Order: sequence, then structure tokens, then C-alpha cells
Amino acid sequence: MKLKLRDRLLLTYVLLAILGVGGLSLRFGLLEKARIIDASEHELEINAFTVAAAVGAPLENFIEEGEAYITFAQRLDRISRPLDARLTVLTLQGNPIYDSEVDFRKLGNQLNQTEVSFALQGLEQHEIRPDPITGENRLYAAAPVQSENKVYGVVQLSVPIAPIDAEIAQGWLILGGTATVIILLTVAASLWLAQYILKPITQLQSAARSFAAGDLDRQIPVKGNDELAELAHTFNEMAAQLKEMIRKQRLFVANASHELRTPLTNIKLRAEALLDGAMDDPDVSGKFLNDIDHETARMESLTASLLTLSKVDSPVELEATRVKLSPLLQDVCDTFSPLATQKHIELVMDCDINSEIHGNPEQLHRVFDNLVSNAIKYSPPHSRVRLSVEETRTEVIVTVADTGQGIPAEDLPRIFDRFYRVDKARTRTATDPGGSGLGLSIVQSIVRAHGGQINVTSQPGRGTTFVIRLPKSQGN
Repeated sequence: MKLKLRDRLLLTYVLLAILGVGGLSLRFGLLEKARIIDASEHELEINAFTVAAAVGAPLENFIEEGEAYITFAQRLDRISRPLDARLTVLTLQGNPIYDSEVDFRKLGNQLNQTEVSFALQGLEQHEIRPDPITGENRLYAAAPVQSENKVYGVVQLSVPIAPIDAEIAQGWLILGGTATVIILLTVAASLWLAQYILKPITQLQSAARSFAAGDLDRQIPVKGNDELAELAHTFNEMAAQLKEMIRKQRLFVANASHELRTPLTNIKLRAEALLDGAMDDPDVSGKFLNDIDHETARMESLTASLLTLSKVDSPVELEATRVKLSPLLQDVCDTFSPLATQKHIELVMDCDINSEIHGNPEQLHRVFDNLVSNAIKYSPPHSRVRLSVEETRTEVIVTVADTGQGIPAEDLPRIFDRFYRVDKARTRTATDPGGSGLGLSIVQSIVRAHGGQINVTSQPGRGTTFVIRLPKSQGN
């Protein structure tokens, strides 16, 4: 049977509680048992020596002066009466001559009993063993009986072990009850703790199901600052990013559909007109065919841009090599130099270094082609476009700056968005179909794919500056 996470946590806590509380209870119980037995033994040994001192005179009179046994026994009865133990008096040879509870003549010789032999040697010892007459377990202790440094016999005291066992059992019962209460409290606390710990996970699970069902607005409450709160916060951030990605994806699809629909509609309308008779008019048919050619070229450009974005966004590793920036940038300048000359724009390249980066030359060429092309396109005659390179210990910094019309402040944060055009109010024509709004998005994607970053600053009427930072190739 597969246990839920809550049940596994609860089972773990309970097992730890049982092992911990049970182990401590067992340890304490054994210590308490030893303490009770030691205390009983110690008390019995002290009583044995006390009684031995009191028995000294009667035993001496009985042995040395021949005092009548009945007198001797009466005197011992008075001594044993207040005792909570059974008193047995033995000769030096271990033979019983008095017992306060049973007929001493039924007792055998006690010389070989542990406590008796130790007492005759002047040592303390005790022993638990069955009573030879009743068979019950008793605790025995003994002490030598002496007078004026002469030993006359041995006093043997014994008590039933049952009261001691009862006291020990009561201790175990108290310990067991206390341990049970602690374990039950631990179970209750563990159940609450497991639910408390799992609450964020349960909320996370519920939120994940909601996301799977399409509810992207679900948020998990973040409480505290522990790892679970951080997990909830991370999940909320992930959900927000996912929602934004889906929004951008939908916007991208909508924009791509719109960008493709316009040339397709133009091509369809002109084709229908040609099929309806416009083909017979050379001027009209020539214009329509020219329009169809321009719209087709526009679709080809848009398709190529979309394919480029797909390649750049793909997680597949770039086909990269060591690229020298100076020749690549010089080739870009040579490509656009005729256009700059035609528009009376000064195209300047400032690159005195020969740094290398690790990247894809074709894609990097596209980055700088786009930036230089835009700079020339939006710069007035007799202005300047400057392409410069500098380096730090770890980076190569390429700057493309122009003195053109600039970018309005409200458009600046969105110029890297896909299908976003700053000059969106400008009317498209057959000779100038305008941009698709993908160029700078492609540039940003390529730069990021190379581990770099691109930033832009602009002032309307004073120009725009793009700064591209790329990591240097190892070994530079």
C-alpha cells in the first residue's frame, strides 16, 4: 500500500517519538529498578548491623553463661517485634538457633549462604533467593554478632521480594502511562505539524492542477520566509512568467498572422482582378504583377525572419567558431558604404583592436547589418553613423551610434518586442513595404544566444546609440 506524504511524515514522527520516549523510559525504568533494589538492600544491611548489636548481649549470655533458651528467645522476640523483617540467628557454624517467623529447626545450615559467609569475614553482602520453607523469593542480608571483639554468631535478616517487585511494577506503570501520554501528545503535534508543513505543498498541487486546467491567475499565498515560502514565491513567479510567455506567444501568432494576411490578401485581390479581365490591359496587368512580386518578396523576407527567430530561440547549441570582429565589421561597413554615400551620410568605423569572440559569424553579421542599416535608414543627409569597438578584460563592446531622428521615449522600452514598429503610422507602399518589426527582436535574440547583452539609449532629434556587449573568446 502506497502511503501519502502526510502519512509518511506522521509515521516518521511517531516512530521517532516511540523510539525516543520508549528508550528514555526503558533507561529510566532500569535505573529506578536498580535504585529501589539498592535502597532496600542497603536498608536491610543497616538493620542487620543494628540488630546484631542488640543481639550481642543475649547471645553472649546464652552461649557463655548458659542462659535458658526460653529467656534468650523471649529477649530476641522483643528485639524482632518492631522489625519489618524476619530475624534469624545463626551460630558460628551456620546452624539456626532462632527465627522470628518459622520453626528454626526446619531450616538447614546457612553457612554456605553468600551473605552469611561474607558476614563471618566482616564484609557486607546480600542475596535474593527462594525461602527454603515457603518457597517465596526473599532478600537476605547478614551481620556478625560480637561482644568485646569476640564473634558469637550471625544475625540474618530477610524480607519478601514481592513488595519490592510491586514498587518496581508501580514505577513501570507510571513510566508507561507517562510515555503513552507523551506519545499521544506527540502524535497530535505531529499530525498538526505534518498538515502545517504540507499546506503549502497542497496549495502548490492545487495551483498546478488549476494551471493545467487553464487557470493562470491562481496564486499561492506566501507566508514567512522559509524554504516553503520561497518555493511558493518561485512558483508564483513561474506562473507569472508562464502567463506572460503565453500572452506574448498569442500576440506573436496574432501579429504573424496579420503580417502574412496583408500580402496574401493583396496577392489574392490582384490575382482575382487579373483572372477577371485585367490581364488584357497591359498597363494594369503589369502593375498588378509588379505588386504581386513585391508582396511575394515581403512574404519571403517575413518568412526568413521567422525562421531566423526559430533558429535563435532553439535550445540547440550554436554552430560557433572563433570570430575576428575587425574583419567582420569592416565587411559590414563595405556593404553599406554605397548606401551611406548615396544618402550623403558619413559611415565611420573605429576599431583599433583585433579581439576575437566565440560565435556564429553569419548571425553576428546579421546583427551588425541590421543595426547599421537602421542607423543609415533613419539618419538625415550630412549626418554621421559611427561603428566603434573597445574591450575590457572579459568583454568586447561594440557601439553603433547615429545622429538621426532618434526614438521617442514611449517607444524605447518596446523596440525589441516582436512585430513592434516605431514608425507604425507610416503607410506601406509597393516600393517601400516597411519593416516587419522583427529585426531588433532577432538582433536581441542573437546577442543573448551568444551570452551577451544589448542596450539602447536615444534622444529624439539627436540620435540613437546601441551598445552590444559580447564575452571575449577564451585565449584572448
